[in-house]
Amino acid sequence: MEFGLRRRFRELSRLMKSIKYLRSVDFSINFPHEGDTTIRLPAVNVRSLVSREGRDFVRRCRDFSRRPTSEPLMRKTVYSLIKNGHIDPTKYFIDIGSWIADNTVVWAKLLNAGGVFAVDPSRENLVFGETVAKYNNLTNVTWIKAVCSEKSNVPLKILEGDEGHASFDRMDDNKHSQYISATLDEVVPISCHKKVSLLHVDVEGFEEKVILGAKSIIYNSKPVIVFEQHISKDHFNRIVELLVLEYDYRIFMINEVLQGCSSDCRNFIAFNSSVPIPLFPPAIQHEGRSEGVWYATVGDSLVRV
Repeated sequence: MEFGLRRRFRELSRLMKSIKYLRSVDFSINFPHEGDTTIRLPAVNVRSLVSREGRDFVRRCRDFSRRPTSEPLMRKTVYSLIKNGHIDPTKYFIDIGSWIADNTVVWAKLLNAGGVFAVDPSRENLVFGETVAKYNNLTNVTWIKAVCSEKSNVPLKILEGDEGHASFDRMDDNKHSQYISATLDEVVPISCHKKVSLLHVDVEGFEEKVILGAKSIIYNSKPVIVFEQHISKDHFNRIVELLVLEYDYRIFMINEVLQGCSSDCRNFIAFNSSVPIPLFPPAIQHEGRSEGVWYATVGDSLVRV
């Protein structure tokens, strides 16, 4: 009992510090690697900590405030592709595993006439993202609650984590499951399958399954695909074979270590071979730390796989 009280007190103390920080920046979060895009968060205060829902909201605000410095090279890469037109800002982006919508709302703000499909299994994550989007007058996001896989109507269970940030697996028995799979081709309207310019997949080990379930979107749109992999435990080679042999893509590792993640975690970016690979400025290794980038290896910003 005493240990539980101490742990709760420490958590409340951390959340109060987060509220203090958010107030100090006037609840405005700047994303320097994406054109200094600023996202306003709803104001929270100490009264927000009274309820469990309020504490969860403060946690998401805290996590959101830390995202501008997370995955900086990925952010810079996608932003440069939007600005040079290689990723078409008049089309649709898909952000599957959208979590707290730190990518979703920034991209929605950068798009001209396009929109973002934000897909996540957690209702709380989607509600938070939708709240932030409305607070920033963004109306071009479609929020979809789903767990996507290569097949639909498959009962799933949480393997690790919780619904807010989970990895899933197929159920081994016939027990009722609250998670039933769908394919990305099903949850994104078919009228948009030819109009997707970016597919971002961060689904805690389900990346291969998501890509297998997005055949119509990939064949029809040939989008830039960004996906995350834990290369020591995920079936990364199978994704490479799938994208190269079936979809005719070229794959590059985004050359950065993802701070705060497992040491084997990397982002990858794939371009369809029918489209010329864009030119990127050369990576200047010794300047990486000053830009918040921790290079994974000596070489270019994008390393061919």
